[in-house]
Amino acid sequence: KECIQKAGIDYTKTFSSIIKLTIVRTLLGIAVKKEWSIFQLDVNNGFLHDELREEVYIKFKIKDLGKLHYILGMEMLYKEDELIISQRKFFLDMLKTYGVANLRNCTSPLDPTIKLHAKEGTPLQLIGKLNFLTNTKINISYSVQHLIQYMHEPREPHLQAVFHLLRYLKTNPTLGIFMFNDQSYNVKAYCDSIGLHALTPGDQALRKVVGELVWLSVLLEELTVPPPTPT
Repeated sequence: KECIQKAGIDYTKTFSSIIKLTIVRTLLGIAVKKEWSIFQLDVNNGFLHDELREEVYIKFKIKDLGKLHYILGMEMLYKEDELIISQRKFFLDMLKTYGVANLRNCTSPLDPTIKLHAKEGTPLQLIGKLNFLTNTKINISYSVQHLIQYMHEPREPHLQAVFHLLRYLKTNPTLGIFMFNDQSYNVKAYCDSIGLHALTPGDQALRKVVGELVWLSVLLEELTVPPPTPT
């Protein structure tokens, strides 16, 4: 299906991430618990995607960017032995890009008095960057997933719902993931209610969560971190 996003409107840069953001958050969490200093390096290198039949020597430059403050649209806010991962700059830039920086704040991510329907109103594009914000603003995950249902054919009411969500986020742009150096590696996982029959949405959500927990346990084992106790 052809992408409906437009250059300069929905995006200004393109990149291919070669790492899951879950890995980034996990590494940051471990660093905080172990009281490690976190630094960033920029490696100027080329990647070869072909079978090599002879020896190749690759030269690359490494630039020391100092203490980590910004990576993949996420800001690091340090305070003694604590860390807050925020997307404040990304969100505020997003408000300016779409000309909605003057919107009034609101207290809920979705308007409970409005029910959205498919193919209702004038066709408009939704703001796809909202899904990226859920990497640090977990409290809007449900609202974003609800709006994504209408991404294939968005209309005017859906855009108004997006603006309502932006007004909610504008209340506290710095809100993000809080990490501190306790020694607990327990993992808490949540999913939607479980259905009674096979392949119900609840079962699929539970299966996805279990799969993520297994993957995370393997990752922590490779990082020589004490095995977590899921709750």
